[in-house]
Amino acid sequence: MKAFTLALVGLLVVLGARAQSLKEQCKGIQYDLLPYPDKNDQFIVCAYEVPEVRSCMQGTCFDPILKGCSDSACTPTTPSDKDIATTFCTELRGGEKIPSVDCSHFWICLTEMEPVYVACPQGKHYSRSEHECVSPALAKCATPEKLCESNYNTYAAETCNEYYGCTNKKLIKRSCPYGEAYSAESAACIKDLSHSCVTDSKPDCQNPANANAYFSHSDCTKFYVCIQAQVFEGKCADGYGFDRQSSNCRLGICKSN
Repeated sequence: MKAFTLALVGLLVVLGARAQSLKEQCKGIQYDLLPYPDKNDQFIVCAYEVPEVRSCMQGTCFDPILKGCSDSACTPTTPSDKDIATTFCTELRGGEKIPSVDCSHFWICLTEMEPVYVACPQGKHYSRSEHECVSPALAKCATPEKLCESNYNTYAAETCNEYYGCTNKKLIKRSCPYGEAYSAESAACIKDLSHSCVTDSKPDCQNPANANAYFSHSDCTKFYVCIQAQVFEGKCADGYGFDRQSSNCRLGICKSN
């Protein structure tokens, strides 16, 4: 009975993780057809970020390139490291996650059952240190040379107003222009119209483009300013807060705690 209960709990963990994974697969997508994580005879319909699982006709499989089902798309789907994952999971508790040799996937161990192969949301890699799917530049699964096969590739960084770009097969951290935030969906910096990107990072005053410019601070009543390649911290008068749109201190714009 105890073994059955543990197996049931492990299965519920997998189902919850899979549902979350499907939801994240469709994040930021208005409409698209995506492959199902571990079944090639099924696919995901993303409509306004809402996922719906559909099945191909019997004997056919989903082709992620052609966005349709065909018999020629049916290829073996057993991951190459399944036996290794099964061996590891015998020593672990149900619900434990372990990385796969494929950076975009991971395994979830089940008590007295075969482990489940789960796909990360599109554009993310599994991090063995964080035990979750994150930006490929932060997961440290693939080498910088692999991630930077093109100098046009970009990846999300630790903070919302920064990103990793590629130069000569090396990852280089860069900052978005003032008032913008990095979008993984667009693979570029975009206007932060909702003002949701608030960080404690100081501006790069060595960048000539930031000369004599003002920047927001994590404290609404303060701001940063770049003068002669150095960063200085300023404070608005009592009752005033820094407005990043106008780069001025304005009365009553700071929300009270």
